[in-house]
Amino acid sequence: MKNLKMKSLRLSLMAVAMLMFSTLAFAQDRETINVRDFDGLSVSSSFVVEISVGNEVSLEIEIDDEYRDALIAEVRGGTLVIGLENNRRNRRMRESPRAYITVKELNKIHLSGAANLRTRDIIKSDDMELHLSGASVVNMELETGDFSFEASGASVVTIQGSAKTQKIRMSGSSIYSAYDFETTDADIRVGGACSIKVYVTDQLDVRASGASNVRYKGGASVDSDTSGASSVRKG
Repeated sequence: MKNLKMKSLRLSLMAVAMLMFSTLAFAQDRETINVRDFDGLSVSSSFVVEISVGNEVSLEIEIDDEYRDALIAEVRGGTLVIGLENNRRNRRMRESPRAYITVKELNKIHLSGAANLRTRDIIKSDDMELHLSGASVVNMELETGDFSFEASGASVVTIQGSAKTQKIRMSGSSIYSAYDFETTDADIRVGGACSIKVYVTDQLDVRASGASNVRYKGGASVDSDTSGASSVRKG
């Protein structure tokens, strides 16, 4: 009986050791990359991105060693570009690479592939453009004047904060949840099978086709034109 218990203990310890070794073997080291000032961001592949606001820009990357030589992380024309070289972009990774970004200001975000982005602080800007393609996920807090959003594919967006106006262009089967993003006016053009929720206080213009649905809250006057199985309603 005693030998059986000892054998079970040894097996348990071996299992724990193997798990720890596996975790260490696949661990990603965080690397600081020097970048100059930027006000735009373009991310491709399956990066997980966290954005903070600070007095100086910075970038830290976590990525498997075997993909480090394929990493793209540089500023081009005022836009921070993050991704992988084409011949490595579609290979399956053990763990998604991560980018930790500090911005002074940010006016444009473009995500493609299966990127996942969230903001840790409120992004404040005169205007903001958010463009998504593929199957990206965004969770952000924003205070801006004019907000422009475009999405194709199957992206999911949750946004909080406020803006004066928002212009939305969507196709595919994306989801846009913005009940906590108060705007004065909104202009929406949507097709496919998208789902949109907005908070508008003054004027809401909607053109919807396919099987999309638009839900709104607030006291906005509504001008809508729908076709197919699309719908626009309050609540």
